[in-house]
Formats: sequence, structure tokens, C-alpha cells
Amino acid sequence: MRNKVMIVTLLLATVLAACGAPSAPSTVPTAPPKPAPTMLPSALPTTPPSVLPTEAAPGKLVTRPTAGEWKNAPDAAVNAAADLAQRLKIDINTIKLVGTQEIDWPDACLGIQQPDVMCAQVITSGYKVILEANGKQYEYHTNNSGSAVRLVDG
Repeated sequence: MRNKVMIVTLLLATVLAACGAPSAPSTVPTAPPKPAPTMLPSALPTTPPSVLPTEAAPGKLVTRPTAGEWKNAPDAAVNAAADLAQRLKIDINTIKLVGTQEIDWPDACLGIQQPDVMCAQVITSGYKVILEANGKQYEYHTNNSGSAVRLVDG
């Protein structure tokens, strides 16, 4: 008899535990907002806008870009501008940021195919960066951090 009481008590406790009050609905955690990218201070235009004569169009004046143009630019854009300044042997302050776009590249070569170069077929997050210097636009493909920047040969 004692065993029957024990079994009934255990079954009753199990049923009551299973039928207890529902737990609070779980909430899905949301990702924290992306922090604003930091920029390399040495690469930011620091001088106020100034007027420079251009050799291509006598009498026509061009202005240097202001630091505000680069305010929200990702590090990838700043690194691309540094690369372009080095390639063209020009002052980085004369390079204009036309735009950036976040892109998932289809491979580790950032979507730029080169003969005899094999690329890992892995989606690589990054940016398409458009810069302007000396009246010409340049397209760069970068990875997310900007540690890899590649000029697209047009």
C-alpha cells in the first residue's frame, strides 16, 4: 500500500509540474548597434577648404574637400584614399570621397578577377568605395576592415 501511495504522489507531482504556469515568453536578443567606424587621424583632411588653381582649366578653381566629407566614412574608404594618394603621388587632402556602399563580395579577391590568381570562394564583406582625384573617379573594392584595398582597373 505504501508503494502505491508513493507512486501516485510521484505521478501527481509530475503532472502538476508539467501543467504549471507558463513561463514568460522569451525575447530574442537584438544585435547591438554597429559602432561608428573610427578613422585614421593622419589620413583625414585637416586643413580648412582652400582654393587651388587647376592646370587643366585655366581660371577655373577647385576647392579642397573638408573633413566633414569624411566624417562618417569607414576605415576602408580612408585606406583606399591613402592608397590612391600614394599611387598618384598627390596630397590625400585633394581626394574627394564620392561614396561608399557595403557589399558582400563573392570571393576573397573582392570581386576582382586577375589572370593566374586563385581566390577562395567565400563571401567577403566589404565596401565599394568611389573616390575622385584630378577630375577622374576611381573605384576601390575593400574588405570590411579596410586592411585589403584593391583598385579596379577600368
